[in-house]
Amino acid sequence: MSKKAENMIGCRSGRLVVVGEAERAPREARWLCRCDCGKEIAVRASKIKSGHTRSCGCLKSEETSKRFLKHGHSAGGRISPTYQTWENMLHRCLYHTEYAGRGITVCERWKSFANFLADMGERPKGLTIERKNNEGNYEPGNCKWATYSEQNSNQRTRRPRTRRHGNCMLTDDQVRAILHDARSGAEIGRELGLDRGLINRIKSGVGYQHVIRDAFC
Repeated sequence: MSKKAENMIGCRSGRLVVVGEAERAPREARWLCRCDCGKEIAVRASKIKSGHTRSCGCLKSEETSKRFLKHGHSAGGRISPTYQTWENMLHRCLYHTEYAGRGITVCERWKSFANFLADMGERPKGLTIERKNNEGNYEPGNCKWATYSEQNSNQRTRRPRTRRHGNCMLTDDQVRAILHDARSGAEIGRELGLDRGLINRIKSGVGYQHVIRDAFC
């Protein structure tokens, strides 16, 4: 053990207990910690003292799971498409000028995911949430699960803001739907009649940065 390093063996931070000295970092000692789950990791001394690192990572996974498991909408720490749609809907109406600026809101009932799920059911594969009246709110009776083609047809009635990508004009809502669609670029392209290369470029973040930032922030 280094003579210069403070002896931290036996110190605890959350689920971690220091069991020995690990390889020293350039500027700070690192200590070998054993988590209550049995896994061992090396942690910087400052992270132990401050309580910043409290487990090997298992604590964060459990907290994430608890957030979603009560609805059965988490698998392997990843949220379901239905829950993701609900979160994005709330975010759009709170922060996106295209929605909040027009006074479009989410009804009080749907601010609870359990209520949203009870009214809309599971999000079918390949569909997105669509408001029947594009000037109306997100609420029971005004929303349905729709295909991209149905959504595009409905949007034409209100002249949505579009942006050119190559030779194609896509609305911001269409781009968001593509970003959150788990299917391959080829599958989405066949449905929309678009080149799969375009779909893959959108998914990889090439173009539409303003939409991508709003969709995932």
